[in-house]
Amino acid sequence: MRGIALTLRELMIKGANDQQTQDMVAFIILALDAVTITVDKTVLPWEKRDYWLKADQFRRDWAWAARAANELSRAVDQEPWAWDDIPPVLAQISQHVADVQIPTRHRLGTPWEGGWRRYRESGRVSQRDTNG
Repeated sequence: MRGIALTLRELMIKGANDQQTQDMVAFIILALDAVTITVDKTVLPWEKRDYWLKADQFRRDWAWAARAANELSRAVDQEPWAWDDIPPVLAQISQHVADVQIPTRHRLGTPWEGGWRRYRESGRVSQRDTNG
């Protein structure tokens, strides 16, 4: 979540559509996919103990991550990118990471570097219609 928050903050400052912007958006998509996987792993023990309500509530609380990843993915999978569709989704995501604290001297570096390449290699492009 810190990586997403940092990337969003840098992206808002940057504001230009170039290769680094592509890396940033792609990194956010992949990070949100990782969050979604983590949510599924988190609820498994609860479901084994028949804590269905707790598991369902947790999934509902984090469903925004999968929705946002799918919306961003649809925008970037178009040729050319649907740039107008991206800022509203980033604004929604920023609401969910607004409370994430990033120290001034963080060790995150620039996690988005190579994000577009990793996105293309992930196979996420071909999955865009199956998850939404």
